[in-house]
Amino acid sequence: MAINNGGAACLIVEFDSSGNYIDSFGKPGKEKYLLWYPNGVTVDDKGDVFVACKQANKIVKFDSSHKPVWQIDLPSPLKVLFANGKLYVSTDRGVMIGDVNGNLVTAFGTRGAKQGQFDFPSGVAVDDKGNMYVADSMNYRVQGFDKNGKYMW
Repeated sequence: MAINNGGAACLIVEFDSSGNYIDSFGKPGKEKYLLWYPNGVTVDDKGDVFVACKQANKIVKFDSSHKPVWQIDLPSPLKVLFANGKLYVSTDRGVMIGDVNGNLVTAFGTRGAKQGQFDFPSGVAVDDKGNMYVADSMNYRVQGFDKNGKYMW
């Protein structure tokens, strides 16, 4: 959950499964490791936290104790998801798949309305086979892709 602080949402708040407050972290700003309007958060199986900041064109990784580990600059990351040991990031240009160290594995998609193209892909879901389901918001549809990014439907 992001909290608004003086006009800039900059704080990540952690709760347990019962809704009890655990911790909060993050500071506002556009500089390295700072958060500026975070719009996507995911947690890996080790408890590391990945935060997408579309307005600042970056993703910041925090370790399980909420210390910043790395930052990658990325144009308009919309959502970030950890699944099957990988990071899936939707951007205004398509979907990028990387490892938890910030290395790009593959990317697919371009901007448009044809099959396999996107206009504001606002989320990605991944099944246990690695197939991806992308919410293509401004095209008013969901598209399915195999684990290699090949269009299925």
